[in-house]
Amino acid sequence: MKKIAFVTTGFMGTILPLARAFINDDFCVDIYILTADVLKPQEALSDLHWKTKIGVNKVPGDYYESINDFINTQKLCFYTIRLPRPYERVHLLNRVMSRYRDMMIKKAASVINRKEYNLINIIAVYTNVDIISFCRYLNGAKIVSLHEVCNHLKPDFSSCPPVINYLANNKIPIALFSRKSKNDILRYPNSSLLDIYMTRFGTMDSYSAFLYNDPPIVSHKYFLFFGNILPYKGIDVFIDACQKVQDKLNEFHFVIAGAGYDESINKIKNNDHFTLINTYLTNRDLANLIRNCYAVVCPHKTASQSGIPQTTFAFNKPIIVSRIESFEDIVVDKFNGVVFDKYSSESLALSIEELATDVTLYNKIVFNIKQFTRFMPQYDWNNIERGYIEYMNKNTNR
Repeated sequence: MKKIAFVTTGFMGTILPLARAFINDDFCVDIYILTADVLKPQEALSDLHWKTKIGVNKVPGDYYESINDFINTQKLCFYTIRLPRPYERVHLLNRVMSRYRDMMIKKAASVINRKEYNLINIIAVYTNVDIISFCRYLNGAKIVSLHEVCNHLKPDFSSCPPVINYLANNKIPIALFSRKSKNDILRYPNSSLLDIYMTRFGTMDSYSAFLYNDPPIVSHKYFLFFGNILPYKGIDVFIDACQKVQDKLNEFHFVIAGAGYDESINKIKNNDHFTLINTYLTNRDLANLIRNCYAVVCPHKTASQSGIPQTTFAFNKPIIVSRIESFEDIVVDKFNGVVFDKYSSESLALSIEELATDVTLYNKIVFNIKQFTRFMPQYDWNNIERGYIEYMNKNTNR
């Protein structure tokens, strides 16, 4: 039986549909989730907590029973790898704990190595130095998927980060998910040594497991922003745009949902056209909000990549996005979404009004989203899975 392992800090929305594609291709899949304490709720997987011990622990089935209808859990196992927490503020203690952490990673890797996987996919961000230890101790074919390759708010390419430098020097393949990430990583010194494998991630279909018969959280017809509320995500642009059209679009409401803070949200506290849900969203809540919205708005000022279009498309909902490189790969203006000029609340206001009033355009976009992978086969999970197998076979024959 062919076997693949995912070692990850999260990103379940992109892992589970890929795991399903592998399982449908007669693989067994094990997913190892790195944690420092309690296994917390995971996106597109579970809204539960589970207490775990130091080391490798098998996760009980009731933690992820919500996805039983989405994926064949007979060929899927979840494990936690609980590592000691670092103490970065206390230098001497941090040195001791870092050595202990490295020792625990080595032990976890020995457990994984005994299973003799055909491929191990490590998934994290470029700042997670645990990647180096796992790459050092894990045997066999492996590939590292990076969901971030730089600080996109304050990019600095003057020196190569330790993780990327290690991967380059040791010729360990890196999977990237967007042209933006590839363009950024190639700006580092040493980038000529990188072994880059370009792939994509498709729609986050496991959110369908959280579609309960709950009443809508918001009873109005609404445009939705969801995700962590941070200044770079353009909340101020969204609010200004909505205020420009709120009187014209009386039947519509504007919803901002997610934890975090941006000072611009203070502007809507007494505005009846807006609903602010300023808290952590469970999978169930997020599925409810997207399923019942009119369209999603993604007004980012910058991003290395985003899973918001793929999450939105899983519900066959239109999306309005800012004109930044991260969205250019997946959202085509007036085809499967609407694109507006970044930073411009005027441009976004026009896009919101257009999508709200042009029923023909709205229906066309919904139709094309339903045919998404036919028009863009590179986002089909079966094609993505085949790409990994081709890499695995190539690596095995080296």
